[in-house]
Amino acid sequence: MARKGSEFHKVQTRIASGLEGTEVPKEYQAKYGQRYTHETAMEAAGSITAEQGRRKLGQKEMAARSLAGRKRRKRKSRRSTRERYL
Repeated sequence: MARKGSEFHKVQTRIASGLEGTEVPKEYQAKYGQRYTHETAMEAAGSITAEQGRRKLGQKEMAARSLAGRKRRKRKSRRSTRERYL
């Protein structure tokens, strides 16, 4: 799951709030059930948001942003480790 303050999470939450309680299209009912619950709406919104990002930015840019986010989080944890030993 994305970080709490990330743009991906904000868009995912916005889409999920619109989906929650609505009827699921027939082709996805095997996966999500008859109506979207909070959990299934978040799951569906995550895949919708990822697809929108890939259409807008392309697969390479989405992968680069994801990698940059992981490196940024990793770097923060390494800094605190170094400071402990100095």
